[in-house]
Parts: sequence; C-alpha cells; structure tokens
Amino acid sequence: MTNAIKHSEAQQLTLSVRRDGTDTVLTGTNDGYAPKVVTFGHGLTGLRERVELLGGQLNVSSSPYFTVEVRLP
Repeated sequence: MTNAIKHSEAQQLTLSVRRDGTDTVLTGTNDGYAPKVVTFGHGLTGLRERVELLGGQLNVSSSPYFTVEVRLP
C-alpha cells in the first residue's frame, strides 16, 4: 500500500483476500503508473523474502495494472 501511494499516482488500490484450495491469496492492484519492467527494489525484495520465509510465493506483474499477489500455504 505504501508503494502504491508513493510511486504510482493511483486513484484506486484494490485489495482482495481469497482461498485457493489450501492457500490464502492476497492480491493488490492499483490503477496508477505501471512500469514496463518490474524492478525489485528494497520494498519488493523485502516482501518477497518475508513471504518465502512463510513458505509462500510472491508474483508481481505490471500489465495491464501493477499487481502484487502473495500466496501463502
């Protein structure tokens, strides 16, 4: 949420939490600026490290909107 506020110039940030089998999936999408190439700086790298410590996966995409998905068992 902090990065969306700081960097994207988004008007809207959508967060959703759902179950997928035994996994819990948190998805955040904003309608602001989305870079053509996702670069893992300190924020995304730290998030990925914390997710992986919990046995989960982090997926980041920038098309059509910047989206961060955290999947935890």
